[in-house]
Amino acid sequence: MKVQIQMLQALYRDMKAHRQPIMHVYVLLPALLLILLLSACTDGGALGGGAWQLSNLQKHAVRVLAVNPAKPASIYAADEQGTLFVSTDGGQQWTERGQGWSKPNPVLALAFDIPGEKLYAATEKGLFVSTDEGQKWTLISTQQMGLPADRYTSILFDDRRSHRVYVGTAGHGIFVSADKGTSWKAVSQGLPTNAAIKYLAYDPSARQIWATTTAGVFRSDDQGGLWRSFQHNLPANTAVNVVLPAAAGGGQERLVYAGTDKGLYISQDQGETWKTGKIPLTGARVLALLVDFRNDKTPLYIGTNKGAFRSNDGGQSWNLIAGGLPKGTIVYAFALGAENYSQLFAATANDVYLFPGMNGGWPFSRILFWVLILVLFVALYWVLTRSRRRRGAVRLAETKEKAEE
Repeated sequence: MKVQIQMLQALYRDMKAHRQPIMHVYVLLPALLLILLLSACTDGGALGGGAWQLSNLQKHAVRVLAVNPAKPASIYAADEQGTLFVSTDGGQQWTERGQGWSKPNPVLALAFDIPGEKLYAATEKGLFVSTDEGQKWTLISTQQMGLPADRYTSILFDDRRSHRVYVGTAGHGIFVSADKGTSWKAVSQGLPTNAAIKYLAYDPSARQIWATTTAGVFRSDDQGGLWRSFQHNLPANTAVNVVLPAAAGGGQERLVYAGTDKGLYISQDQGETWKTGKIPLTGARVLALLVDFRNDKTPLYIGTNKGAFRSNDGGQSWNLIAGGLPKGTIVYAFALGAENYSQLFAATANDVYLFPGMNGGWPFSRILFWVLILVLFVALYWVLTRSRRRRGAVRLAETKEKAEE
């Protein structure tokens, strides 16, 4: 936008030089307003960084994504059948990776440990781990390991204690390992009996663990020793799908987001009270949350049954992250990956998308913007040089008349 304003300023000086005070008011002001409107109305801004691009992983019901922290260009995806896919070039090409389970076996959570040495998969048929980047898998939800046979739903690592791993189940609560997954014990005191665990999140600033369950939102302040409900200030019959402290992505301390089937709720006091933002999104079912640690403003991304949205003000207002996603696309998961974590990945109903796209192309809205800018300045040039052309034509006619005399 700075470039366009500088161009308009140059035109303004040119008009003053040619003594057209009335003309520059009636031409310059509408031109500036038009540029501002066009810039604002395009997805992600007309001068923004591209659009969502469909990856080569298509026609698969991918529900979970994971990135190897030791190799951010290695992106992992798993679908509802239990098929695992991997891209080692930042999402450009995908290949199927070997499994250690019989299908169908939907993968409900997929995560690397902090060093990037082990990849865990929480599935319908149990908890699996791989030490060779998904080539081979071992079932660890066994009696010998201290884990029950159950449907495993979530995986969490303690950022401050990388040897601690938490997993959630559908029928047996939460378990923790303090020795990198070698042995496990239950840590479910305070949780309702048989409440299914949906999602686990860690607040590194407060050292708190959050759990989303079928009985509501819970928090533990002592590494899972005791859990306390924080559902009481949410509307009745509100199902919470995912909870995320902003500090998990380097955001504001004490700020917590809760994605529900009735939109997004925000707590400024670690869950004691919950409110909606200025734009509540009450008609959206929030399925995924991600705080972008790459940006000092730590924007919030949400995946919903109506698309992918971005908030730069802590969930108060929303815009599309970018154009390129089909209207009404359901977004189930996000991940940041590729070289320098330069790409945002989104798992949708049948495909995986990445933003910004790597094909070098511009979305139609940006092309249209620049075409209109070009037309506008050609028109301005024609208007501003019209009197000069007229004077030139008059001088030429006078010269011809004198020559004929």
